[in-house]
Amino acid sequence: MMKSFQGLALAVALALFATLPGTAKATLIGDEVSLEIFSNGQSVLGPLTETVRGGVEFNPRNRLTFDVGASSIEITSLIGPAGFATNIDFVFTDLDWVGEAGVIVDVLLNSVQGIGSVSFTEDSVTFSVLEDDLVVPGVLASIELVTRHASVAVPEPATLALFGFGLAGLGFARRRRMWGRE
Repeated sequence: MMKSFQGLALAVALALFATLPGTAKATLIGDEVSLEIFSNGQSVLGPLTETVRGGVEFNPRNRLTFDVGASSIEITSLIGPAGFATNIDFVFTDLDWVGEAGVIVDVLLNSVQGIGSVSFTEDSVTFSVLEDDLVVPGVLASIELVTRHASVAVPEPATLALFGFGLAGLGFARRRRMWGRE
């Protein structure tokens, strides 16, 4: 009787493990992304396009570096202290995911210095620097992109409960059958 209960418990654990969603394997590494810089709404540089490989992708005019990671973006100032004479927008577009299709649903700010705001769409991120914002050398902004990927299926709790009850019913039926033989 104990062996049948252990077998049932193992079967339930394996079945529940098999229904859990896998980890998304989507990344920006290998994706071609674009950067365009605007001053007061007018394009002043770009769009520049680079393939994300790890490390700095963009270094326009040796003043700022832009590092796009697997699911993050970091902007670092190489100059300063300095102020911006106009409102500046750094716009990253074509943030498509390699491995699994996905969309950006939020951004998490890890550090911000001299950045007025950060906005996003499903496949782009905009960093805005306001006129007269003072920056010093170092990280201006570092964000993590929060994404949703289509291929990651999350089972509903009711589905898991029904599955568990079904397994338990099978276990009890087997147990009842075994008791009938004794």
